[in-house]
Amino acid sequence: MFFVWKENMSVDGGVIDDDHRHLIDIMDGLMILVSNKAPQGAVIAMMKALLDFADKHFRREEALQQASGYPDAPAHMEKHRKLILDLENYITNLSTISCAELTPEQCRERLHETKRFLTRWLIAHILGEDVKLRPYAMKMTPLASTMTQLRKSA
Repeated sequence: MFFVWKENMSVDGGVIDDDHRHLIDIMDGLMILVSNKAPQGAVIAMMKALLDFADKHFRREEALQQASGYPDAPAHMEKHRKLILDLENYITNLSTISCAELTPEQCRERLHETKRFLTRWLIAHILGEDVKLRPYAMKMTPLASTMTQLRKSA
């Protein structure tokens, strides 16, 4: 496995953590595709699935922040917008050339670069930003309890 959920990533023990686990699962699946030199279309499709789920998750997380009175919600929302833009740009750049067109060494470098990007993209965000939501988790619970799991509806 390339990416694994760890307890230090826990934010609320509920919907946010469930979403984060699913994002990590998608990222792990993406890395498996890249490492197995899957067709470029499959890699791009998985990246777009990550983008779609991340967008839904960020909107949900932002609603929970607002409901809990999280004081840094506007700044956090801006970070989410940047993460979406960064992922869109990465997908565009990744679309320009497939591993089949690269040397084995270049393909290995792409694998490492993709893992570095995804680590910076989500894991660093969870550990650096989302964990700041922990003190507000109880205030999020009433709204969170009305939300369905995104992975079932996504």
